[in-house]
Amino acid sequence: MSLLLDSLKLLNYKEVEQCNKANSEGNNFDYWTVKLANDMDMSAHQWEPIITFSGFLNGEGHTISHLNVSKYSQQWEEVYVGLIGKLSSPDYKFEAKVANLTIKSSTIKGGTNTGAIVGRCSGIVEYCLVANDVTVEGDLRTGNFAFCELSAGGIAGTITYLNRINGCVSGATVKAGSCAGGIVGYIDGKQITIEDCLYFGNNISKVSLEGSDIQYSRWGWIVGEYGKGNVVHSYFTD
Repeated sequence: MSLLLDSLKLLNYKEVEQCNKANSEGNNFDYWTVKLANDMDMSAHQWEPIITFSGFLNGEGHTISHLNVSKYSQQWEEVYVGLIGKLSSPDYKFEAKVANLTIKSSTIKGGTNTGAIVGRCSGIVEYCLVANDVTVEGDLRTGNFAFCELSAGGIAGTITYLNRINGCVSGATVKAGSCAGGIVGYIDGKQITIEDCLYFGNNISKVSLEGSDIQYSRWGWIVGEYGKGNVVHSYFTD
C-alpha cells in the first residue's frame, strides 16, 4: 500500500513553473510523486527555488540545464537556495525525496543554505548528478551569521536529522561564506548518512567578503563540516 496520494508528470518548463507557482501559494505536494517526462532547458528563465517540497521528485534520468538562481537574504534571515529550497518530509511515515536527476550548465547563487539540488535537506537525495560546469555559490556576506549557517554544497547546502544522500555525483565549483563541500556543505544530526557519493571536481573554497567575523570556517571535498553524521564509501578525485 502506497502513501502517495497523487502524481504528476511534467512535460515542459511551463508545467514545471505552474507547479512552482502552486508551491508558492502553499501546496508542498505532500506525498505526491512528481516526474519529469523530458529534459528541461531553463536558459530563458530565472528560476525561483521551490520553497518547500514534501513529495517525491523523480527526474526519471532527465537533465535540467541552465538553471539560473540568484536569491539573497535581505534582512539576514535564512534563505534556502537550489532547484528546491527546502526538502522536508511531511511526517515520519513518508520521506521526501529527489532522485534520478542531472543538473548541468547552471549557476546557483545566494542563500544561507545553498545546493544545486536542494538548499536545506530534511529528506533523501539519491542517484543525482551535478556536472562540472555547475557553480554553486552561497551568500558570502557573512555579517551576523554564526558558524556554518552559510553553507554550500554541490548536491545540498545542509542536511539535517535522520536523512541521507546516496549514490550522488558532483563536479560542481562550490563557494561558501563558512562551510563548503563537494557533496554537502554541512551535516549535523543523528542518523545522517552520506553514502556511495563521488566528488570529481577540484574547486571548493570558503570565501567570505571583507569584514567577516566568522573565524572557524571549513571546506572539504565531500562534506565541508559535520557535527554528527556518517560518511560511508564516498570518494573524491580530481
